[in-house]
Amino acid sequence: MSAGRKRLVFHFAGGGTGGHLFPALALAEALKQKVPSTEIVFWGTARGLENKIVPKTPFRLERIPVRGFQRGRVAANLAFPWVLFRSLLKVFGVLLVNRPRAVVGTGGYVSGPVAFVAWVLWIPVFIQEQNSFPGVTTRLLGRLAKRVYLTFDVSKKYFRNQKKLVVAGNPVRGDLLDVSRDEALKKFGFTPEKRTLLILGGSQGARKINRLFSEILPDLLKEFPLQVIWGTGAADFEELKNKWGNVNNLRLFAFLDDMPAAYAVADLVVCRAGATTLAEITAAGRPSVLIPYPF
Repeated sequence: MSAGRKRLVFHFAGGGTGGHLFPALALAEALKQKVPSTEIVFWGTARGLENKIVPKTPFRLERIPVRGFQRGRVAANLAFPWVLFRSLLKVFGVLLVNRPRAVVGTGGYVSGPVAFVAWVLWIPVFIQEQNSFPGVTTRLLGRLAKRVYLTFDVSKKYFRNQKKLVVAGNPVRGDLLDVSRDEALKKFGFTPEKRTLLILGGSQGARKINRLFSEILPDLLKEFPLQVIWGTGAADFEELKNKWGNVNNLRLFAFLDDMPAAYAVADLVVCRAGATTLAEITAAGRPSVLIPYPF
């Protein structure tokens, strides 16, 4: 880019879970690959998954204290207006100084203040929705956005202005297929002679899936010559590690950082049917058993 041209700056707002964060990372990486001088800023909270993942990337992370409105918990919501005001104030200051070319919201309550302030400042807002049923924040922001990019055609019915909608699928990270099976086997200390089972409950884990596999794992390992990678989530990790941590050919993770390696080595994936997970296992070409979130 020549010195006379405007610098390219994009802000991404969306996090809390991997489902909102990883599509944003995929888009940001694609922008950097196309125009290496692009400046990327992510917005998140100190509690979300983005606080762990984004600092490991070349991108800057701005944190705001915003949190979701908790239905039925009056006392917990008393500070909500003040927290929202502080979040809006910080976003306003950063966007005024940094002035991005566009703000991209990928869902979660963190995207609300960022996209709203961008709209107030006449900065173009774009929304990328992963799920078939868009969340409340996405549906509200859809009214402010120039374009809303959907994964599923069925999601169109939740938006008023149909002209804004583009069904484009769910972006996945470019490095998803960069790891060979041999590399992945070495990473996990596995052998090529055995089949590998990958168990996932999403970035936060799934208690019911964890309990189910905790019950059937002895029979599975007795019946089949399996190697197992198990993403338990942080909540159940210590309990399951104490119970299963010494079992041969079993690798437990509170959070699986290296999903390209996990997909490369997996012969079968058992997982929640989250939108980002579905996109990733499709791109990786892995057979799966899906256990949808019941609610």
